[in-house]
Amino acid sequence: MKKRIISLLLMIVMIVSIVPFGTISASAVQYVFPVIGNHNISTRFSNKHGAIDIAGCAKKPVVATASGTVIRVDNNCQHTNFSISGCAHNSTCGNCVYIKHDGTNYVSVYGHLYPNSISVRVGQRVQAGQQIGLVGSSGMSKGYHLHFEIRPYYDNYWNWNRDSENINVSENVCSYLYINEPVNSTPPKPVAPSRPSLGSISASDIAKGRTVTFTWNATGRATGYKVAIRGAETKDIDVGNTTSYSYVLGKSGTYSFYAMAYNSTGNSGWTSDYRSCTAHDPVTVKFVDWDGSVLKTQTVDYGMSATAPSTPSRKGYTFQGWNSSYYNVTANKTIKATYQIEKYTVNFLDMDGNLISAQKVEYGKDAVEPTDKKVPTGYEFVSWNSEAYKKVYTDASNKTINVQGIYKWENDDLPIICSIASVDCQYDGYYVYLNLVNYDKKATKGRAIVSLKTSSGKLVDMTESAAFSIQRKGTKNNFEVFIPSEKAG
Repeated sequence: MKKRIISLLLMIVMIVSIVPFGTISASAVQYVFPVIGNHNISTRFSNKHGAIDIAGCAKKPVVATASGTVIRVDNNCQHTNFSISGCAHNSTCGNCVYIKHDGTNYVSVYGHLYPNSISVRVGQRVQAGQQIGLVGSSGMSKGYHLHFEIRPYYDNYWNWNRDSENINVSENVCSYLYINEPVNSTPPKPVAPSRPSLGSISASDIAKGRTVTFTWNATGRATGYKVAIRGAETKDIDVGNTTSYSYVLGKSGTYSFYAMAYNSTGNSGWTSDYRSCTAHDPVTVKFVDWDGSVLKTQTVDYGMSATAPSTPSRKGYTFQGWNSSYYNVTANKTIKATYQIEKYTVNFLDMDGNLISAQKVEYGKDAVEPTDKKVPTGYEFVSWNSEAYKKVYTDASNKTINVQGIYKWENDDLPIICSIASVDCQYDGYYVYLNLVNYDKKATKGRAIVSLKTSSGKLVDMTESAAFSIQRKGTKNNFEVFIPSEKAG
């Protein structure tokens, strides 16, 4: 007994001798054992193994040995088959956590943790006894155990990569503290976790039957979480060690989501606040034409878009679109087709096809007849060749309507228009030049007769004539009729 006391005193002296000036030694900190429940120490600390291995506690909770700050987390190793002697990821400690302890220059290391069991993150503050993971066999391990060590922390550097054979026994103080830890020791249980703070919900209004995702923030000492659903449905769901949950909204109505953290000691109770969303029944979209006739009726999920029917048509109008959006529909609605009235060009033409006037006229209205119908000499206007200028409409692509005037000759018995172009008085007589115009029905043969008057207006008792032939609608300009001087007197 005396030897053991002396040995312990020597150990403490040796510990104090290596602690840098102005720091607190590891042995001065209140530690708790890092494994909850039954266990045994399978490998003790030595110059070749700078840690202790705690076995006989597969998947049991691992807790922080003292308060501090998490400075490293490796949690990507999925190796759980301890018949394999190595692991490609972090081939020594596998999944592990490093904690820098308050008021000391020491870091505790927890190695070979069970895949996906680590519940802390870098920068997180932890308390002594707070759960950080589960005993596993990840990394270079052949069986479930916790690799546990405490090492000095020099200038923000914890030298876990140092060759264990060169580590001074005194540098792993905590291993000495546990070297005689009795089997089946029962350290203090961790306290229940605090309530998680809520994150977000993916939608506040959504169609019934769709999925909504609810999130919350991780809380210290939690090993798992539960979600409570209230409102349209009532459920309590254990979601495990995750901070989000996706749920299919099976009924219409309002849903409220709460969260709770738990560990082996107890739970945090449900959060007082919640995140909510409303699930909606499908909506009906009706497309109607200008006169109210139904073109299409469609049922769509809340917040989704309807599909418009084929483009409708209306005589005399151009389709412009729909009077309301059919995208992201959130209520029953009726959507009506809109149109713009078409305009047509009405051309009034004379008998030769020349333009008299042009007008722009809306569908169904009348064009105004021109006052001047360009009636040729010797003709009279009869009518237009079409009434298309009234209540206008055409399906022609250029939207143009042509109407042409119909004219008739004023005197069918005397179809020739005759006028004197000029008279030339020569020594041998008078040369009279006539302009002749025939009407438009047929060719004409005739004779032009010229009579003379005296300067006082007295008719000379003589005439002279000349025969002619002229085509339909033909003209003869400067047609000559000669009166000899001996006749003229």
